[in-house]
Amino acid sequence: SMTTKSASSNSSYPSTQYILPNDCTLSNIVPLFTWKNVQSFNYQQYHAIYQAVSNRTVLTFAFRQDSSYWCLDDLSFIEMSSKKNLIMNGGFERNPPKEFFRCLSNGSQSTHSFPISIESHSGRQSYCAGSVHLPDYLSQKISTKIDDLYEISFWLANNGDAPNAAKVIISY
Repeated sequence: SMTTKSASSNSSYPSTQYILPNDCTLSNIVPLFTWKNVQSFNYQQYHAIYQAVSNRTVLTFAFRQDSSYWCLDDLSFIEMSSKKNLIMNGGFERNPPKEFFRCLSNGSQSTHSFPISIESHSGRQSYCAGSVHLPDYLSQKISTKIDDLYEISFWLANNGDAPNAAKVIISY
């Protein structure tokens, strides 16, 4: 079981084309959150509960922001039975954050450096990104136990107006 939250507005902006699955995901895609052409907002916290269906799970954030960027911080993936956070470097304090891997808008894995910003929710820095027209992708692999429950939590800010889009997915 999972919780889904969407925010959208009616507009004439061209829709965002996601390439999923891609080199930053596994083959089965489960959407958790979607934002489409939303107004800018300061950091807000989001939560979802996920019941694992595989031992291999990938959490992926896709960001498109034509005029500015999205910022992500304080990411956690908590195993509810043990209360252990399985995400490494979820505050992006270690730079480069090599626990994460990044894909470009064409879905291919990138060796580019990570956009780290001081516009953090907490700590010294956060991950800020948003490619034009097409989203880029940020992922981390997590070892999960089938049927166990996990709480995904993160803080997200949108620093610009439309056109923009963001998506958070689980893949397995």
